[in-house]
Amino acid sequence: MILATSPSVTYLRHSIHNPHPKSLQIRRHIHRSSRISIVDRCNPQQTMAGFQIRTRDRSILCLARRKPETATVEVEDDPLRSIFRNLLWSAEAVYILWLFLLPYAPGDPVWAISSETVNSLLGLSLNFFFILPLTNSVGIHFLEAPVLHPMAEGLFNFVIAWTLMFAPLLYTDRKRNRYKSSLDVLWGLMMFLTNTFLIPYMAIRLNDADPVDKPSKRSQLGEAMTKGAPIVGLTGVTVCLVSTLWSLYGRADGVFGGITERWQYLIGYLGSERLAYAFIWDICLYTVFQPWLIGENLQNVKKSKVELVGMSMVEEPLYPIAVLIDELKNDDIQLRLNSIRRLSTIARALGEERTRKELIPFLSENNDDDDEVLLAMAEELGVFIPYVGGVEHANVLLPPLETLSTVEETCVREKAVESLCRVGSQMRESDLVDHFLPLVKRLAAGEWFTARVSACGVFHIAYPSAPDTLKTELRSIYSQLCQDDMPMVRRAAATNLGKFAATIESAHLKTDIMSMFDDLTQDDQDSVRLLAVEGCAALGKLLEPQDCVAHILPVIVNFSQDKSWRVRYMVANQLYELCEAVGPEPTRTELVPAYVRLLRDNEAEVRIAAAGKVTKFCRILNPELAIQHILPCVKELSSDSSQHVRSALASVIMGMAPVLGKDATIEHLLPIFLSLLKDEFPDVRLNIISKLDQVYQVIGIDLLSQSLLPAIVELAEDRHWRVRLAIIEYIPLLASQLGVGFFDDKLGALCMQWLQDKVHSIRDAAANNLKRLAEEFGPEWAMQHIVPQVLEMINNPHYLYRMTILRAVCLLAPVMGSEITCSKLLPVVITASKDRVPNIKFNVAKVLQSLIPIVDQSVAENTIRPGLVELSEDPDVDVRFFANQALQSIDNVMMSS
Repeated sequence: MILATSPSVTYLRHSIHNPHPKSLQIRRHIHRSSRISIVDRCNPQQTMAGFQIRTRDRSILCLARRKPETATVEVEDDPLRSIFRNLLWSAEAVYILWLFLLPYAPGDPVWAISSETVNSLLGLSLNFFFILPLTNSVGIHFLEAPVLHPMAEGLFNFVIAWTLMFAPLLYTDRKRNRYKSSLDVLWGLMMFLTNTFLIPYMAIRLNDADPVDKPSKRSQLGEAMTKGAPIVGLTGVTVCLVSTLWSLYGRADGVFGGITERWQYLIGYLGSERLAYAFIWDICLYTVFQPWLIGENLQNVKKSKVELVGMSMVEEPLYPIAVLIDELKNDDIQLRLNSIRRLSTIARALGEERTRKELIPFLSENNDDDDEVLLAMAEELGVFIPYVGGVEHANVLLPPLETLSTVEETCVREKAVESLCRVGSQMRESDLVDHFLPLVKRLAAGEWFTARVSACGVFHIAYPSAPDTLKTELRSIYSQLCQDDMPMVRRAAATNLGKFAATIESAHLKTDIMSMFDDLTQDDQDSVRLLAVEGCAALGKLLEPQDCVAHILPVIVNFSQDKSWRVRYMVANQLYELCEAVGPEPTRTELVPAYVRLLRDNEAEVRIAAAGKVTKFCRILNPELAIQHILPCVKELSSDSSQHVRSALASVIMGMAPVLGKDATIEHLLPIFLSLLKDEFPDVRLNIISKLDQVYQVIGIDLLSQSLLPAIVELAEDRHWRVRLAIIEYIPLLASQLGVGFFDDKLGALCMQWLQDKVHSIRDAAANNLKRLAEEFGPEWAMQHIVPQVLEMINNPHYLYRMTILRAVCLLAPVMGSEITCSKLLPVVITASKDRVPNIKFNVAKVLQSLIPIVDQSVAENTIRPGLVELSEDPDVDVRFFANQALQSIDNVMMSS
């Protein structure tokens, strides 16, 4: 009588949706229908991962393919469905009239209900699922359970438990979308008035389906009921069984008699109480509706899917494959995305032949999904050649990738073009001619601009394998793309011109390609011209030097004066590469004036790009030209109104010192360095500090200390902590350059001062700095200048500073050696273990653990272990944890020795 749902049934009721047709030009995500077509079966001998894939009838599901889309969502017997719907509405009318309104049924109608019936109903509700009676029986009396006849209680809970089991069926019903109201509300009302609301739902689900109706997303309650279907079913069955036993044997210590007396009470109860009489109606209707819902949903599952679920019980490794196949068209985008990213797993399960014949055509049709899914599909297909049978069958991957390369979303198109190039580069020459070249021509002739944009990215793959006649045609087609009406197409042509030119014969390079290049450089759209700047460098490497000077150099000079700042910015950004393309001599004569114009450009963005290339550009020139033409501009940029320009200059200006030499650096660059070191913008100061070593190599340590060291000391107390951090990281290098004596006089106090900085990153860097200084100057120097001052700070009243000292001790111990560690550092750490702050104590435990490999075993056993044992009994859980961890390390050392 009672049917419970199961995980397999829930799995089989996944909603597989189908996209509707859309325009070739305007690709939109439209509502999906919920039907799939007949499912084929795999070859029974197909193997995967070393074992045969078989079912008990030697067949297995491979792939669900969509039917051709029509306006009809499903085919049903319309006259019979109409008759059933009318019968259900009639049953609803009879149910309400007979059980609620008319006085002819046993008991009182609603309008004449007695107070005794109301009290009985309240008592039955309080004894819902026997929670109160059972808790009272074990001594829990937060609320006393009403004492009613066990037969009445059992009948009430039996019907309510059965109603509970309808929840998973409603939320997984394939026709639930025809019911436009909330299923949560419907099921909630069913728990109180049962078939009063279930009968209308059963009638409404027989309405005609809307062909463009999008499957509704389940509510949180619906998701919980669907995923927890086995638990709901088990709960319902359990309560029904308990209800039956309670009716016969419950409240045995009462005056309700034996089974015979209780049966006689039930007969009288049904004949005198309208509520009990209604429960019998509910049980009869439930025996019809529940099998009806389960049966229809099982009919929605194709035969081979049923076989697959049955097979999964036998061959468990294949069950995830079935889930992935099913999720390819699931409502949930995350499930579809997960399945697409596992296409290789599906392909291995299907085998090469079925992947070619069924999976790839299926994916070709699935081209109007969400962009994220399409992007993942385009990426997966690029590495799919091994799964379709190798390079001899690589051409089957072209149709879905061709479709993806025409969608609106740019990132999907770019990924599809990338995958087309990857596949095309592995294809045989004959397949390229037969399949890839026609694809390129179709894309280039596409009505919608997206196809033509994608076509520009695959010419360099198709051209080398094309016959001579087709090569001429391809060059002509690309030339037409460079003059396309759509700026997006011309931008794509400009972007890919360098790749295409690299595959062109030299005889056609100066004619066809340079003609295309001229068209792009004179385009009225600055977005096209700025992309042509990149083509200058690419084409310059392919042309002879004299041709480069004749064709490329004038374009660069014109671009440096372009009316669009974006084009000038691109020239400034690419200038070094452009100089390499035209050679050193034309650079000195033609490009230096152009570069000077860019350094003095009105737009800050252009000056930023030009300033960032100043060192590279100076390396091409001789020092005299750099001093004469570039250095005046550099001086102007050092006081530029834009902080970003000054920052870009500071990041590279130190590299000019080796280019200009010692004298020019001292005379011209040092004043600029000092100016930038005092800049109000911290990034400017930071960029100068991080490159000081380049200047030291040129002017020497004496001059560096005299000119720049005062500014460095001033920056050590800079208000921006990142500047202070940069100074700290530079200190070891500066110390090695200055020597011990100079360091002690000028920078020693700073190193100790940083240990008490307000910023943790500074304090931590300062502790690491002490370790690096000890390594640089040796343990003896550290014992004299670092260790005493560090140990004095262990009594600082602020616990964060005491933690920094512990960190410094941990870092210094390996450098100082066992003797100094045992005599100087270890006693301080042991004393710190008595600290009142738990953070200090568990850090002490960590430091002691780090000292175990450094000190002798006797010291570890006699000094460190007692301190750790005391910490292991600390009230704080973290202190005990780290102390026990350190004690275990001591035990491990003892055992290994």
